[in-house]
Amino acid sequence: MVKKVGQYELKTILGRGTFGTVYLGRHTPSNMKIAIKVISKESLKPELQLRLEQEIHCQRSVSSEYIVKLIDVQKTENNFYLILEYCEGGDLGSFIRKKGPVTEEIAQKWIREIVEGFKALYNKNIIHRDLKLQNILLTENSTQASLKLADFGLSRFLEDDLAKTWVGTPLYMAPEIFNCQEYNFKADIWSLGLVLYEILTGELPLKVHKREQIPQAQKNMKAYPDNVSQDCKDLLSRLLQYDPNKRISFEDLYNHPFIRGVKKPEVLQDNFSHSDSDADEDFILLERDESVHEMTILIKDTHPMVNIHEIITTADADLEVFKVLEAIGNKYSESKDMLLALAINIQATELAEKKYKEIYEAISKYELKETNFPQLYEKFQLIKDSFTKLYTKCETMSNRMLFDKVVKNSCSIPIYQVLMEYAIELCNNAAKCEYLNTYNICKDKYQEAIVILDYLNRNYDGEEKRKLKSFISETYRRHENVKVKVGTA
Repeated sequence: MVKKVGQYELKTILGRGTFGTVYLGRHTPSNMKIAIKVISKESLKPELQLRLEQEIHCQRSVSSEYIVKLIDVQKTENNFYLILEYCEGGDLGSFIRKKGPVTEEIAQKWIREIVEGFKALYNKNIIHRDLKLQNILLTENSTQASLKLADFGLSRFLEDDLAKTWVGTPLYMAPEIFNCQEYNFKADIWSLGLVLYEILTGELPLKVHKREQIPQAQKNMKAYPDNVSQDCKDLLSRLLQYDPNKRISFEDLYNHPFIRGVKKPEVLQDNFSHSDSDADEDFILLERDESVHEMTILIKDTHPMVNIHEIITTADADLEVFKVLEAIGNKYSESKDMLLALAINIQATELAEKKYKEIYEAISKYELKETNFPQLYEKFQLIKDSFTKLYTKCETMSNRMLFDKVVKNSCSIPIYQVLMEYAIELCNNAAKCEYLNTYNICKDKYQEAIVILDYLNRNYDGEEKRKLKSFISETYRRHENVKVKVGTA
């Protein structure tokens, strides 16, 4: 009997991770290979359950072509199932053990890819804390592969500047972790230095036979390899500084000549492979008492190649933006400021067109059927209707005026400033309503302001975005307070 969990079938064991066994699996609707980490609930003490939640939270919060994707999470009475991107080439430790060290050119490319993965973690304030060759996966079993960071079982969000927990694999631990001192992102940078050294030489720069020898060995590392460039030696020396204060920062690492000297990795294709042979004897049996229930993600509207849930969620947010932008355009149109009204409607139309194309391309590329993805198609139709309505409106407005001149002038209008001023006006009016105890009107005005502010936050960078943060936070806080008052009024 085939072991099946939701839309996923489990086949042979690939290996054992920090907290569970990893199986080769298959997404049955698309016949795509995936990896499935199975974690027994019985083996999870409270602290391990926290680790599992950290792993799920970390992987879902980070999006990078150089980090293994967490596609879905399922659970039964006995187990948790993490549905992960499948990497054909296995882990880097096995690769180096079987094929030996790689050339500096290959190492340079691979380290750049790991650093790109680090960048995504760094931007989310996440330390990996267990970087080693076994936790780096290859997209294929050759030096042409791209690398992806995996196994977030020891990761943590660095909410403070320094962490204190003693975790990781001893040989790869930074000195400050091994010595139970406070640490930060530079702990991962030390581990990266060991990874670079190991893929270049096939061995670690530490001469140890016992765990207690590690601290002294970290102070007396092996000599750097002679057959590498000066840039490579310089990076190794800066990565493997014993004192974290002298160790290279992430910003300097990202801009180091050894890293910048390689062409930036191109966007990778998703590395799910169609299963050519799915013989029944490869599958393991599902325990008789283990019926599937309480799925954390719905069976429909999931797919291993594309994040359907994310598309649907962002579509909902964009639909709110269309509605608000159209309403703002109408108000300026009523006040006879047709040029500004058209500029705002053009902005909404362009956003709707972008979202329409995004969903259309996903449906076409992955042959997504309406029967399997009803929510996606529902949002697609709403986006399509909004785009058609907004486009028609812009066309009607422009026909009343000199179109080319209007469009040209509308492009120079500071939309950010206009929308920001409108959001501020909404918040001021909401504050007045709150003072007058008209909480429902107040709540709606704050909600409309939040839609605008979130849109500005997603679409504008630089100084404007930095100024937004405190204003958005305060608006959310006031909105939550008013919602409480509405509930108790």
